[in-house]
Amino acid sequence: MSLLSTADWADRIFTGGWDLPARPGTIDITEPATGQHLGSVGRATEADVAPAARTAAAAG
Repeated sequence: MSLLSTADWADRIFTGGWDLPARPGTIDITEPATGQHLGSVGRATEADVAPAARTAAAAG
């Protein structure tokens, strides 16, 4: 059981919501204890970080 469907976050980054990164690219997520592949999330770029930081600051 998971809190989110994989479709909600697969290949995406969290910037206040699950969005596609500015440029394609992913990072594999692996369970360290078992080595099981859990999924892939988007690879953030500099273009993604500034809006995410503004969202975080506004929430703060």
